[in-house]
Amino acid sequence: MNKLGYIFLVFILVFSSCSNDNYINEEKIKDNSVLFFYIATNSNLSHEGEKKVKIILEESKTTLNKDVYILKETRLDSGFVFMHVNDSKIDTINYDKKISHKELLQKATNYIKERLQNRAVNLIVFSHASGWYPEESSIVNIPKRAIIDDYHSQSLDDFYEGIESLHYNYIMFESCNMGGVEPLFRFHNICDYYISSSTEMLSPGFEKIYKSSFQKLYTEGPPLSFIEDYANFINQSKYPFNSATISICKTQFSDILFRTIKKNITQKSFDVNISKVQRLHRTDEEEVYYDIEDYINKSNLEDNFKSEVSNSLKKVVIYKFSTEKFLLPYRGFAIKSYSGLSINNIFGNTLYLNYYKKTAWGEYLFEN
Repeated sequence: MNKLGYIFLVFILVFSSCSNDNYINEEKIKDNSVLFFYIATNSNLSHEGEKKVKIILEESKTTLNKDVYILKETRLDSGFVFMHVNDSKIDTINYDKKISHKELLQKATNYIKERLQNRAVNLIVFSHASGWYPEESSIVNIPKRAIIDDYHSQSLDDFYEGIESLHYNYIMFESCNMGGVEPLFRFHNICDYYISSSTEMLSPGFEKIYKSSFQKLYTEGPPLSFIEDYANFINQSKYPFNSATISICKTQFSDILFRTIKKNITQKSFDVNISKVQRLHRTDEEEVYYDIEDYINKSNLEDNFKSEVSNSLKKVVIYKFSTEKFLLPYRGFAIKSYSGLSINNIFGNTLYLNYYKKTAWGEYLFEN
């Protein structure tokens, strides 16, 4: 090889090694990682929860020497079950129904922590969810739920305190409305990747993907192939159920995004024409979720700040998928803008704002 060819080859190799930050190259299979499923379905999702557990157990049989943990509440008034699956062997612990969700999660995470042996944990959560909404409220229009199914509710803070004893490779919500800056802020310091939907996640969620792509959940880095399989499944679904949003956020850069937003968004001069912002919520209530980049871009803030937000989002959101329409026949909407994260209309309603300020994100945003 002549000298010029050698230099060219070195240049290509160096250039390739510098491209590893691209999201396509972030996924790595890690055989010694463990999966932790939290199936919190005690009411109208209980049948679907039982179905998912059955599929997970069946697929676990094909993953020899890989640990799967399942914490499930799938029947009202029947308590909780925690299962540890390894090499087709299942250890089961039954918990009394009187124990709180937070205590239950703490027991489960401590059990996993004692057996980790330096392996990564991937957490997958299945339940109803409503983003940052408070657990309880005297305001009729605020849903009395946050992360858990109809008969029991749990705030973001309680859920965080239940799982914070572990650090997660990724946290993935098979749930509605968790793809907002508010939940991301709450969980960003205990996971490397945060995966969620900014809209509702329609049934059957990941059920079909579990059957075909279970092995792809074992990753060091985000489960890109698994999420791409989900996107393909949605695209092949019949109208109007080919409706979805989902994104993968890299939490390493999320602090930059948070600081950038805080720097200007709480100024008294802030104003946004909310009627023109991309909506990511089906209801006709005032309190809904909006695309965060479109929310900033439709405001009266300076262009340089809008660019800062866009640049920060590009670092944080390493993968995003959305359909062009979301349940249009059912009070749905067209998706013309999707940055990968939603945000609440912060100054939309004083009553809601009082609750918003009590969230971890709200305290951070409005602190002096």
